[in-house]
Amino acid sequence: MRAHYGLAVAALWALTACQRAPDLLQDAAALNEAQRQLAALPEWQARAPLLHSAALFHKDQIELVLVDPAQPQRMRIYNYRDGRWQHGEATEHLCPRLAATGLAGSDLPVAQLRFATVATVSRHWYERARGVPGALDDPDYDHLTGVWFYTDHAEPGTPRAPGWATMPISGQGGATYDIEFGLDGSVRKFARAPN
Repeated sequence: MRAHYGLAVAALWALTACQRAPDLLQDAAALNEAQRQLAALPEWQARAPLLHSAALFHKDQIELVLVDPAQPQRMRIYNYRDGRWQHGEATEHLCPRLAATGLAGSDLPVAQLRFATVATVSRHWYERARGVPGALDDPDYDHLTGVWFYTDHAEPGTPRAPGWATMPISGQGGATYDIEFGLDGSVRKFARAPN
């Protein structure tokens, strides 16, 4: 009886492990599928959505604020989790009003953003982190928690090109390294932050 119980537990564990969602930060195929599903949503069949400000990628979800080009005064938050997209109610998009003041940046067509680049950014982050003493010592704490894509929105007086960003890499003795990425996921900046 005990052997059957142990076998059943092992089988259940194996089934659960196989059904776990992939780590989106490292799985280019899962990221491509998420992008394909977004483009296939009925509301985007006749037109391509615009990304407002940033796209947030986490281990188990993606968050986007999208603008419908047919209704540029409205935006909506889309969330991808467990293999499907959901969205909330539309809210007012302030940038059309801010554009008159010169403070607003432009929204970016989502088609110009390659979701699979997140896996490249993640790979480069871990490559650099392995070179920083103490950066990956604690597996419960020292890992990449998110990758962010920013459009060209920026605070007034601080222009920013579109690109990818992550949290800094922290090592022994409080050493912190800032890291930024280009559109293709390559490392654009890696430098020790001033203490």
